[in-house]
Amino acid sequence: MPPHRPPQDRPPGAALAAAARDLCGARIGWAWADPGHHHPLWPGEALDGAVPRRAAEFSAGRAAARQAMAALGLPPAALPVGRDRAPVWPEAMVGSISHSRTACLAAVARRADHAGLGIDIEAAPGPEPAMWPSYMTDAERAALPSDGVAAQSMAFALFSAKEAAFKAQGGQVGFRDIAIGLDLAGGRFEARFPPVAGHAPPLLEGRIAVVAGHVLAVVARPA
Repeated sequence: MPPHRPPQDRPPGAALAAAARDLCGARIGWAWADPGHHHPLWPGEALDGAVPRRAAEFSAGRAAARQAMAALGLPPAALPVGRDRAPVWPEAMVGSISHSRTACLAAVARRADHAGLGIDIEAAPGPEPAMWPSYMTDAERAALPSDGVAAQSMAFALFSAKEAAFKAQGGQVGFRDIAIGLDLAGGRFEARFPPVAGHAPPLLEGRIAVVAGHVLAVVARPA
């Protein structure tokens, strides 16, 4: 998977946002915020009972989302927490938020352009091998390279790709139900979902890159 090489003094969030813009074009607004600091929340956005670190990450996600809205020329809006704990986006928008301990990234698009967005950032080294069976299909595990370092890299990319696809599709299936075809060298992947009512399995395309010590995965569903 080709690494995106940002300036060394750039904050991780800034590097991730710049890489995402390069990967995805102008119809998606991107922004980042520092999850190490608390950001003002809007009415209706409270996260009850969160520990300070989680509260800061939550507030950074909302701040980044509003900056992403502004990047597209859209009016900033509150993002309440839905029943599934995901943000409730305004009717005319779709979006996604992801964070690590050092970066928070948000993406927003007009619903007229995209039916859904899913983004994921994961800090290295990624999931431990003991976790791999919980999210990888048998075929994906069988296809892992024999070299331990290469296997870890592919397993890491698979997890991030599945997280992005899961979000873009609306969280209707489990990770083991999503089959990922990775083109690591080209920075692309395909996510195939289970067949529904006799139709061919839905297929979503995504982009993936290594940026500032993170794997970045993006899936944008066409409208």
